[in-house]
Amino acid sequence: MRAALPTALALLLLPVAASAGTNSPQQTVEAFYRWRMASAMSGAPRGEELQQLRPWLGRELLCLLQAAGELRDRAAAAQPDEKPPFVEGDLFSSVFEGPQRLTLGPLKRGQQQSLLDLHFEADTGAQPPLFRWTDRAHLRLEGGRWVLVDIEYRAPIEFGNRGRLRDSLREALEPADPALNWPGGAVTRCAARAKP
Repeated sequence: MRAALPTALALLLLPVAASAGTNSPQQTVEAFYRWRMASAMSGAPRGEELQQLRPWLGRELLCLLQAAGELRDRAAAAQPDEKPPFVEGDLFSSVFEGPQRLTLGPLKRGQQQSLLDLHFEADTGAQPPLFRWTDRAHLRLEGGRWVLVDIEYRAPIEFGNRGRLRDSLREALEPADPALNWPGGAVTRCAARAKP
């Protein structure tokens, strides 16, 4: 469904975002979703993908996503016949298949935190062919730059992501699961890492 641009183009976007000393919430969101819609990432990001996400995501969210990838890998090793968590789907959108187009809504900006509505579109191939929904980005100033710290899923759909990205990660990552060789405690570790 998503036409992937060559990896080289996605990598070209990274230095532009990373080199800018200051930014706006809108610039962060536009750069992140331009990369996201061009990438083939599905589920929790892997090593190279995590590195590419650093300019746009807050420290705690990056840590939680890294932990989600670790849980996925441990679950796959412990239960090879079961589908592991965080293995597929777009974590940054209500819709698992992800958006194809983005229009930014009005910004609600505070001194340290901002909210930005994300108006998404995707061609479904069904009738009607175009699906539209709105999610909400939560941003915060970290180290003098605006970064994404959460996505609020708001699409009125039966099957898709619900609630908030950070809450769903925390719920899955905090408890220990001996069957998956998962020690738990990731939320506590990531919260401590997020402190300046």
